[in-house]
Amino acid sequence: MKSRTTLFALTIAALCHGGAFAQQADQDEAGSSERQWLLKFAGEWTLTSESVAAGETTKLQGRMTSRMLGSHWLVSDWSVEVDGEDLTAVQTLGFDKEKGAFIATWIDSVSDHMWQITGKIENEKLVLDAQGPSCFEEGKQTKYRDVYEFNDEGRIIQTSSAINPEGEWVQLARNVYQRIE
Repeated sequence: MKSRTTLFALTIAALCHGGAFAQQADQDEAGSSERQWLLKFAGEWTLTSESVAAGETTKLQGRMTSRMLGSHWLVSDWSVEVDGEDLTAVQTLGFDKEKGAFIATWIDSVSDHMWQITGKIENEKLVLDAQGPSCFEEGKQTKYRDVYEFNDEGRIIQTSSAINPEGEWVQLARNVYQRIE
């Protein structure tokens, strides 16, 4: 009962004081270039993906729905059909002022790995880096990189790459997102 009372008190305090904190945070963040990058992703998108695995090219269709959670986080939901099965994923993306970097997580319906991702803006592109289970060698880890670029036609072009066993970056996929009007 004590924990319920404490939770209730914290909720009331947040409601009473949260508005002032949120207003200040919105004013602080409204013009930040990082927040502007997050806002670019918000909305409904179709997804066309072309990936290469073991020398075979696979083309997929799907959707991405992205929304802001407050003024600091973008939450994106993906759905793609792969070999007759639905693959779904959730990504969070925000900017950590203390680290001076974008931070993200990725979880999906076909893996038990939660990806921890960091990134930055380079040459007008969002570059996100992670380390995770190798797609080349079972039981090993490798580095991955996703690069997002917005073009003038309302599209996002994303390339996904990884470092192969020879130490070279290899493109794994190219995704094109088209904003749904």
